[in-house]
Amino acid sequence: ASGRLLLGVTEQWPGEGGEDRFIEQQTVYVSDDDGHQWHGPSIVPNPETPTVTGLPWRLNEGDFVELDNGTIVLYMREDGERLSAFKSLSTDGGLTWEPLKSLNWDGQFSFVDAKLGWAVARNEDKIALVSTTNGALTWQIIVPVMK
Repeated sequence: ASGRLLLGVTEQWPGEGGEDRFIEQQTVYVSDDDGHQWHGPSIVPNPETPTVTGLPWRLNEGDFVELDNGTIVLYMREDGERLSAFKSLSTDGGLTWEPLKSLNWDGQFSFVDAKLGWAVARNEDKIALVSTTNGALTWQIIVPVMK
């Protein structure tokens, strides 16, 4: 961990269809001086293929985790698909991002540190609380215990 700060910003503007067809672009700003100056944005690339709904890509709500090898994983929700979660990797401290990879499930991600995180995951009509203890390399379903 270099001490670099990352700030994910979802930039949004109306699409060709008016206010109900927003276009969203996930961007990342970086600071190496405790947030006094910010550089960016670096743009997380949209997939080259269209969404299954035909709506514009709407990447948003990015959450970061840094793996032990320094790779930064950015998890995002995508509203144009209506059921998709994506991740992108950066190997240069968040300055550039690889093409997106689909996770085949939708989720709200939250990380406590570089290894420990949770997500409420959804795939079609199934919902689960999942966790990771290895920086999101794998996810486990948390089975609730009711008393």
